[in-house]
Amino acid sequence: MIKVFKVCLASIAIVVGLLGLYFYFIFDNVNFIIENRLSFPVKAYITIHSYDTSKDYTYPILTKEQVAPNEKKESFYTRDESFNGTECTKILFKGVGDTKWEKSFPCPKDGDRIILNE
Repeated sequence: MIKVFKVCLASIAIVVGLLGLYFYFIFDNVNFIIENRLSFPVKAYITIHSYDTSKDYTYPILTKEQVAPNEKKESFYTRDESFNGTECTKILFKGVGDTKWEKSFPCPKDGDRIILNE
């Protein structure tokens, strides 16, 4: 009975390890910095294109947070490099509150700095 338990436990450990390696190689985190030089706070959004559904999806970056004036924030997005993966199409910034300011940028690469000026 103990031998069966050991074989099952070893098999589960191998499967989990192989899945971890698979996810390690197909997912890539892209880290970047947002620097707000504006006089008002902004919120950031990213638009991701899914090859699986052929649709674009927009998600907030820094959920429930905003980038205050003269502040820097580190952020990231995850790119799925599998066959039916995802691709970033643009990053969008909007002014918070009554501010009607809006600006989009191409997707940042790893280590990029996005500077928001008026």
